[in-house]
Amino acid sequence: MFPRITVIGLAAAGLLALGCVTEVVEPANMAPARLPLILELPHGTPPAGVYHGVQLHFEVDEKDVPEAIEWIKSRDIRELPPIIPEIAPGGREIYRVRDVHQVEYMHNMFRVGGYTYPAKPNARLYVFKERKGNFSFAFRGQGIVVPSDIGWRPAIYYYAELESEGAPGARRRTKRIVREVVQVGLSRIETDPETGTWLVDGRTFVPDTSRPLELAGAIHAKVAR
Repeated sequence: MFPRITVIGLAAAGLLALGCVTEVVEPANMAPARLPLILELPHGTPPAGVYHGVQLHFEVDEKDVPEAIEWIKSRDIRELPPIIPEIAPGGREIYRVRDVHQVEYMHNMFRVGGYTYPAKPNARLYVFKERKGNFSFAFRGQGIVVPSDIGWRPAIYYYAELESEGAPGARRRTKRIVREVVQVGLSRIETDPETGTWLVDGRTFVPDTSRPLELAGAIHAKVAR
C-alpha cells in the first residue's frame, strides 16, 4: 500500500520521506468537490519552484542537499530552495540540484534524460535519480511499469486541460478537468475523467487495477521480457 500524503500535508510527512508516496493534487481554481489527481510515486519528490509555468519536483535525500536542510527547517516549509538557472549558449537554461539532477529548458520544452516535455500551465515535472531496471508508479489507481534493462533517468510529466464552468462574466467560475496527460519518455497517456476513457500511445486502454499497464515504448532501450 502507498501512504497517502497531500501536497499541503508534506510538512507533516517530512521533506525527504523515503519509500512510496501518494501525492494528491488539485489544479488551481478547481472546485473542491472535483476528483483530484492521484499519483503514487516510488519516492518523495519535494518541489523546487515553478519555472515557465511548470512546477519542478526532484527525488532527493538529505545527503544530496545538506546545505539546504537548515534553509528548509528555518522556514518551516517542505520544499527545496528555488533554483537559479544557468544560461548556456543559445539561451538554453539549465536547472541543477547539485550534481544529482539536471533539467534543461529551451524552445518551450523541458529536457530530462534525453526526453522532452512541452511546458504547459500548471504542469508538474517529477524527476527521479538515475537507476537501472524497471520503473513503477501509479496514476489514478492504475499501476504503471516502464520496463528497461539499462540505466536511465525516469521523469513523470503531468498536466490537466481545464474548462471554465458557469455563465460568462460571472464573478466566480469554477474549472473542471476535461483531459489529463501523463508523459513518461516517449509514452503518453491521455484520459477523460468524465468518461473514464484512456488513450495510451494513441490506443484505447481500459484501466485494470488488477494488473499493471506496461509502457514498453517509453524509452530507447532494450526491453527485458
